Amino acid sequence: MFDQTKITTDHSVIRKWFEERGGIPVARVGKSPPVEDAGVLQVYFDNASIPDNVQRISWEDFFTRFDQANLALLFEDGDGKNRFFKFISQDGE
Repeated sequence: MFDQTKITTDHSVIRKWFEERGGIPVARVGKSPPVEDAGVLQVYFDNASIPDNVQRISWEDFFTRFDQANLALLFEDGDGKNRFFKFISQDGE
């Protein structure tokens, strides 16, 4: 069966999609000197080793940042194994 590419901003759909694949929400943290991408959202899978400049965050914090950045999730839905996703701007940038 072919995977279907979808776009959503629905928090419950996003969380379910990541959790079905073993995803956990993380964000980059600033270092000295400040890092350009501090606060950038990411998702790590299967308890991947998390580097020092990344910290695990709650889903609540994840979605607060997600909404503030006006993001949407582009993802492939299918058999639950495909992990292709991309955060995209709803601002057309």
